[in-house]
Amino acid sequence: SVGVGMSFDASMSQVAATMGTSVDQIQNLTDTAKEMGRTTAFTATQAADALNYLALAGYDANKAAEVLPSVLNLAAAGGMDLAYASGHRCHGLIEH
Repeated sequence: SVGVGMSFDASMSQVAATMGTSVDQIQNLTDTAKEMGRTTAFTATQAADALNYLALAGYDANKAAEVLPSVLNLAAAGGMDLAYASGHRCHGLIEH
């Protein structure tokens, strides 16, 4: 359990670094990732990793939080990994 928390924290730190901000400034994304971990087939850490893919594509915190459920749903429904699903979302292949 401690390892899982550290992994999640590390993933959220990466999201913050990619967005050029601090973890404190993306609390909404931390909350969103935890919620997705509770309500989807993915863990909170996997949701955080998906947020990082979105950040790498240039999404800001608000937009990333908005589209994360679509990315996770696409990945689950399509049996694809989160990087691939994030890429499809970033390229506008799914609409919210």
